[in-house]
Amino acid sequence: MALMQTGNDAARQRAQREAAGATVDEGRWIYLSAIMHCTQAHLAQSGPAAIPRRRPELSERQRDVLEGLAQGQRQKQIAYNLQISENTVAYHVAQLRRRLECSHSNEIVAAAYLAGLLTPR
Repeated sequence: MALMQTGNDAARQRAQREAAGATVDEGRWIYLSAIMHCTQAHLAQSGPAAIPRRRPELSERQRDVLEGLAQGQRQKQIAYNLQISENTVAYHVAQLRRRLECSHSNEIVAAAYLAGLLTPR
């Protein structure tokens, strides 16, 4: 038997997600603050002896896109800020994923920290 949520339960959960700093991206909730917290916790726990990742060479535009991703911006926002098309941003994200050896776009920022391309603020 499937459980159904009441309107109040759904509203409460939505408010909790929003309070946690979640954003909506294509219907999926992405907890950016949780991702960054886990990344920073991993870096703190690993210390300087962390498993080194290959530090790939990135173009200036790829670094710009990576900075936008690290700030939690969506691809549409990055495209607007850099005055390039969304397709171009998607291409750079795909190249970042390939160069940082990530299987999913959500891993790009964490991998960039581990590769030394980004530093925690």
